[in-house]
Parts: sequence; C-alpha cells; structure tokens
Amino acid sequence: MTYRLLYSQASREQMRSLHPQIKPIIKTLIQKLRESPYLGKALEQKLSGYL
Repeated sequence: MTYRLLYSQASREQMRSLHPQIKPIIKTLIQKLRESPYLGKALEQKLSGYL
C-alpha cells in the first residue's frame, strides 16, 4: 500500500531550492517513506505524541 503525502507550502519551496544533485536522493527517500511510513526512528520529546 502506498500512502499519499501532503506537502506544506514551506516544504515545497525548500524542495525547489535544493541543489540539483540532492533532489533525486531526497525524492528516492520520500518514495521509500510513502511505501513504508514507519521506517526510521520513533519521534521523541515534543514530537513523541505524533505517529
């Protein structure tokens, strides 16, 4: 199952301003998160209540 991602205006602007060599790396990582959103470490401290 692939999840749908919603981007804030600020994140879209940050993506546009990335160096061209970094953009494909970030896009690949985002695709991995779409496919399996529970990858990575659990959130801690202030963010611990979020999924």
